[in-house]
Amino acid sequence: MILLSVVLIGCGSGGGGGGGGGGALDSTIEFAIPSIYSVGSQKYDIHTDKTIKFYILPNPSEPYKVDHVFTGTIETTVKDFYKFKFKLPDFLINQERLIYAIIELGDSFDLEDKDSGTLVQAINDGIIIAGKVGEFNQNIPVILRNGATISGFQFIGAVGNGTARDVINFANFYYQGESQIPIPAGREVKFYALTPKNYEDFNGGITPINVVASFTGITGAGNIPCEVHNTSLIGQTFNFIAIIGNFEPQGKKKDDLSQAMQTQGVLLGLSTDSSGQAIAYQLSNGLTIGPFEFMGY
Repeated sequence: MILLSVVLIGCGSGGGGGGGGGGALDSTIEFAIPSIYSVGSQKYDIHTDKTIKFYILPNPSEPYKVDHVFTGTIETTVKDFYKFKFKLPDFLINQERLIYAIIELGDSFDLEDKDSGTLVQAINDGIIIAGKVGEFNQNIPVILRNGATISGFQFIGAVGNGTARDVINFANFYYQGESQIPIPAGREVKFYALTPKNYEDFNGGITPINVVASFTGITGAGNIPCEVHNTSLIGQTFNFIAIIGNFEPQGKKKDDLSQAMQTQGVLLGLSTDSSGQAIAYQLSNGLTIGPFEFMGY
């Protein structure tokens, strides 16, 4: 097992991560994790000032054999997600691997030579919070490409951190078309809540967008969970638009968005029913919003 240790600052709402060092020719890998974890059906803020380790496994065989570890520190409270950037060793470039992410809450924990029972016991004892790409009971391998962002992590624990949070989930992101080609993992996406009246008038080219709330995530395996920081939004009804690319919709009209899609490669995602009508969602804790179909030029 090779251990690489760096101290990194987590970043949210589109910020960049701390670096793993190295020159211009070094290959890099980035991990994006949500700012929340699950204890049963409840959601809590990820702990700050804690060590996080990304264990790279060649396969799910037990006891676990680890061929690399990336180590960072969660140092800053963020809104939506943390990012960590590391130097990617040459022997891992373009290799398919499983990734376990471990946040140490108490004693130091090493996944090497452990089995699933020991891992679950450490979670239940409140020693660690653990995460994987996708559902925790799944084994979803990823390819470690130079410059890639690995996302889609979901974390579980046994003990809550402070007050449980209201969370909504955004799900299923496709390019427009019957083939439903998924949006690649690692793309930053922002979701904007509009009142149904504003959405209707914007879509008709009458008024500009008036954003009530926004949420930011990274595409990957599974849903994108986002905390509802303004709890007064719970119970209210909104339409959502999703944006991938450099475009801030507040105060913009439909023509402005169309221009950005044509000239800047911006992608617009909408959640619609089978007849093409936009779906309005009444926000509630645990609500899943989607699917989103993206279009561009």
